[in-house]
Amino acid sequence: MYKKTSIKAYMRNIHLFASPEPMHLLYNISLGEKNSRDFGIFRMEEMK
Repeated sequence: MYKKTSIKAYMRNIHLFASPEPMHLLYNISLGEKNSRDFGIFRMEEMK
């Protein structure tokens, strides 16, 4: 799955994670703290 993921999708994932918007920030932090690895996969799948 990771091999197929494009650099652009990865950068978009980083952009959302670093978004200053309160909703995104709280959403990312809450999921990220639970399991950052699963969180990353979840976001990547959502980006397809």
